[in-house]
Amino acid sequence: FASNDPRYQGVLAAAIVVDLNKPDYSSTAKSATFNIKTINTDSINLEVIRTSETKLTKGSVTQVVGKAKSDNTLSAQDINEALHFVISGSGTSLKVEVYSASDTSKLILIAKDIQNLIGSKKDDTFIFKKGAKLTGTIDGGLGKNKLDYLAYGGVVNADLSDTVDLSGFFKSTVPVS
Repeated sequence: FASNDPRYQGVLAAAIVVDLNKPDYSSTAKSATFNIKTINTDSINLEVIRTSETKLTKGSVTQVVGKAKSDNTLSAQDINEALHFVISGSGTSLKVEVYSASDTSKLILIAKDIQNLIGSKKDDTFIFKKGAKLTGTIDGGLGKNKLDYLAYGGVVNADLSDTVDLSGFFKSTVPVS
């Protein structure tokens, strides 16, 4: 929309501003799977899958927001790079930051209101910050993956029973206390 009339300049643009770098699905009625398809030097391609639609968001996506109190998944199952998933907060303030394991200063994506995580094809680390609580599941994906509770502080309640598949996780002889 272009207009030389000063009464309309900027009005329409302000009404339709959308930050494509931060897709927000918090007001939708459906859960979503946010699948990181590729990681480039300065951007990622993100596939968003909901019940009846699939979208591929290309470019500098830096953050995604799922629907609160839903069943959203962040997946890196197509990525052939080791990642660090840093989990902080809980409930509707839960945040997952995804970093490159080879350069932990390289923030790849921030995901909010995510309940489930799926790791990459390589050796990932899932790091729980103090008080972090993920209500869903973690599927380590391929590789030898680690659950890191060093920064958690306090008692750890993790379901590692026989009904949980631990095949994608590194087995350690160090007890969790």
